[in-house]
Amino acid sequence: MLKTASGKFTKHLQLKNAQASTRGIVSDNNDNLYVGSYAGLFKINTKTKATKAIFDPLYDYNYYNSLLVEKDSILWITGEDLFIKSMNLKTNKITDYRYKGKKNEFYSSFIKQKSVDSLWIGSDVGLYVFDKKSKRISKYPHHYAPPKPLRVEDLLESKDGNLWLATNLGLYFKERGKPFVEYLGNNNFFKNQSILTLYEDKNNNLWIGTNNLGVIMLDITNDKLSVYNQSKGLSNNSVCGILESKNSMWFSTYYGLSSLSKQTKKFNNFYEENGISDNEFNSRSVYKKNDTTFYFGGLNGITEFNPEKITFRRKKQKIFLSVSEYYSKGKQENIKDYSITNKVISLPYDKNYFSAEFTMNDLFYKEKNDYYYKIEGLTNGWINVGSSGSVKLFGLPAGNHILLVKGRDFEGFETVNTIKINIRVEQIFFKAPWFITLIILLIAMLIIYIFRKNAHRQKKIFEREKEIIELKSSALKSQMNPHFVFNILNNMQSVMILKGELAVNKYFVAFSRLLRSTLDMSKKELVSLKEEIEYINNYVLLNKLQLNEELEFNLVIDESIKHPEALFIPGMLIQPFVENAILHGLIPKNGKKKLTIEYKLQENFLIISIVDNGVGREASKLVKSNKVFMYESWSTSIVNDRVRLLNLKNKDNVNIDIIDNGENNEKGTKVILRFKI
Repeated sequence: MLKTASGKFTKHLQLKNAQASTRGIVSDNNDNLYVGSYAGLFKINTKTKATKAIFDPLYDYNYYNSLLVEKDSILWITGEDLFIKSMNLKTNKITDYRYKGKKNEFYSSFIKQKSVDSLWIGSDVGLYVFDKKSKRISKYPHHYAPPKPLRVEDLLESKDGNLWLATNLGLYFKERGKPFVEYLGNNNFFKNQSILTLYEDKNNNLWIGTNNLGVIMLDITNDKLSVYNQSKGLSNNSVCGILESKNSMWFSTYYGLSSLSKQTKKFNNFYEENGISDNEFNSRSVYKKNDTTFYFGGLNGITEFNPEKITFRRKKQKIFLSVSEYYSKGKQENIKDYSITNKVISLPYDKNYFSAEFTMNDLFYKEKNDYYYKIEGLTNGWINVGSSGSVKLFGLPAGNHILLVKGRDFEGFETVNTIKINIRVEQIFFKAPWFITLIILLIAMLIIYIFRKNAHRQKKIFEREKEIIELKSSALKSQMNPHFVFNILNNMQSVMILKGELAVNKYFVAFSRLLRSTLDMSKKELVSLKEEIEYINNYVLLNKLQLNEELEFNLVIDESIKHPEALFIPGMLIQPFVENAILHGLIPKNGKKKLTIEYKLQENFLIISIVDNGVGREASKLVKSNKVFMYESWSTSIVNDRVRLLNLKNKDNVNIDIIDNGENNEKGTKVILRFKI
């Protein structure tokens, strides 16, 4: 059984001893069709089907590329030589117009109307203009510099008056009054692309036939591209001619004739088996006489048809799996599987290949069927594997994949079904989620271990340093105790000599109380403010006995201190400043002796002020210098060392300011201690 031709196509120029590779097609109003070809120039009467060759004795080659009929009286012709011909259709007189440039400088590709007095001529080295009045051919100034000679394949003047150029190096565009510029499109789509033909449809869309990219519809208003290629049903990706009918767009290609339904966006393809003259068509060999008569020319004459009489038909082709081959982990070998429906093909990570063969239920021209596949999320669109129907996948990455396979017969009909195959490739163990999770956990545990070990080591260092500081502080406090006792005994000696036994007894009682408090406080790092106030009170009381009650002592506790028993400060740090105020400031002074100690809270600090109206620091230094026996003030040195250690332990924990007090025209000294609470 053989498929027969459809009978909807009519062939012209079917020469007996040769093939007429047609290039240009035009007609006049007398039903005459003029065809330029590589076999010469022909005149065909479409009514009588009579074909006549037109000879020019001055032209030996008979290679004609493009034709143009002007006012139904002049036929303009170009060929692969340096000339333009004009033929009077009434007298058949032929006139040659030669290009005056260098020999072999260019070969024409098309001729089109530019104006009443000039014609466009496309060539392999750019765009030219023929002036009918001067009979001269001159190069059109492009105002652009392509990297190599520009072969102009087609020219289109759109309805808005703009010019479009199809070239071997892309698409060019010219607005009125402006030079040509390169039109790149979205993502430089047209950059350096070979473009064969141009067509503007009824909706002002520009159709662009390319060499190997399919046909592109450019919505000029929105600058939007729509690509139609073999994966969408086009017979071939090299489109060399375009026409429009009422319901379809028609494309001649380098292999087959395709029609695209405007409504369904589906293709219908036609080949020699369907009655066309040849599968391979030629650039610009296309002509629309009217809405019911289309001509497409190729390597073997012309195909004529009425597009309104060719309707779309749907064929219910199906695709089937013939056999698949892959490595079976269970059987430990490659196996052939003839049914993989509703199951997952599991592949080891080191044997991640899969192959399958498919077929369609079309018994005719199966060698012209095409098969396509794609892997969801892995391939960019459908991949054509040709007519073999063999899909071979190597090096599949780990993970779950869905392989989709479909077919398309030689007429462009897609299979009504798509085969779906689920493939899972195992992950290599060190990339598997459980292994990565384990490594992350181990790393996290190692980091935690190292961190905790460092923290433990730092803690030990800190505790050791803290212990050292506390030991030094305790040692300093221990030094203060003998110093304090030494000063008290000296005072006791003075009292005994000057005041007698009764005064000494009072002094002993007060001293014993103070000594007990001193011993208790020296054991503590911190003491409450209440204890410190009582201690200072006892100390001042002891000194008042020595000074015969001449010392006026004022203790001021600000209302900001509600609970002194809840505030803690370093012990025995205030007493040395009170001692210095009495010993070096007040005792040397004649007259009224006054000492004021004030406690208050301000923000995060406990502020203690010790103010005396003594002789002042300068006078005190002078008194010391006049003494016969000089000794060093151990209490001041010890306090400074303690403060330094306390601040090493807790930064800025204790601040001390000593200023000269000049209030009420009195001399004296003011000591301000700030403890961070």
